[in-house]
Parts: sequence; C-alpha cells; structure tokens
Amino acid sequence: AFAGEYLLTVSNDQTCRLWAPVKSVSEKEVWLELARPQVHGYDLAAITSVSTQHHRHTIVTGADEKEIRVFDAPLSTVQILEQAANCATNGDKASRVDRAYIPSLGLSNKASADDGAEADLEGRDKSANSALPLERDLGAVSLWPEVRKLFGHHTEIYCLTSTLEARTNLDGNPNC
Repeated sequence: AFAGEYLLTVSNDQTCRLWAPVKSVSEKEVWLELARPQVHGYDLAAITSVSTQHHRHTIVTGADEKEIRVFDAPLSTVQILEQAANCATNGDKASRVDRAYIPSLGLSNKASADDGAEADLEGRDKSANSALPLERDLGAVSLWPEVRKLFGHHTEIYCLTSTLEARTNLDGNPNC
C-alpha cells in the first residue's frame, strides 16, 4: 500500500494475504482479509510494497524457492478496496487486468482467465458488506498477476524492503 490503506502478510501457509479496515454493521471498524494476492507452492517468507503515487498496489514477495516475485493488483482487488474499505485510488494511473489465475502445474499467477469465476459474483449487492469476498473466492478471484520474477539468491530469502526515495525515483519510468 502506498499510503498505509491496508496490511499485507505472508506465511508458512504459502499465502500472501491483504487485510484492510472495513466498517461493520454496527459502524465499528474491523480488519478483514479482502484478498489473497499470492497462493504459492512454497512457504512465503518476505513481502514489501513498491507502490508509488501513480502506480499503487504493487508488491514484491520472497519465498523458500529463492525467487523474488513482483505482483500488481488486478482491477477486481482495486474495486474491492474501493467498495469495502473506502480505499481511494485517485492518482493511480496503472493499466490493470481484470484478475489473475494460477495455470495448471504452475506457480506463477497469470493475467485474466475466462473460466467463469465471475459468474459466482454476478447478481450480488454492491454495498460495502456484500463487496467483501467470500472465503471460497479469496484463493481464486483475488489473486494478483505476477509481472516480474527476479533470480539470484542461492540461499533462502528472509527479508525484503523498499524505500520511499527509491520508489519515487522509479515512479513514471515504464521500464521499472
């Protein structure tokens, strides 16, 4: 998250999860899981955001496989953040795919698949509470497409970080 709108976590359960504050029925703010950007075949050990003012919702994860993967939020996640968590996305000029999927026998999330998963979401009320994804949807319709993979570590990755200064320097450079 560029401005702290949500929290991202990774775990030995081989998932990356996005948590955000949502107003409950009683108008009390509660933190709920709104997306699973990555469901992986290896334990995930590290995560950082490399989002910028003009390209929000970009993350980097590291896993036991010794690769670093870069993910960019799909339109479906941005819409969930706007509707359920009132996360403003003004200023985000990124071109986004609708959603991602994991191909058979693959570890890399790919851009949009036409497999009918959207049919499960049709006809749902568009209010904030109904915008919350169901548990069965989290691992399928809330995946983020992988946009880059980095290799080079010969041992496990334990930590990733980024700085605002570095992200600001990358902002506006389409090759980064």
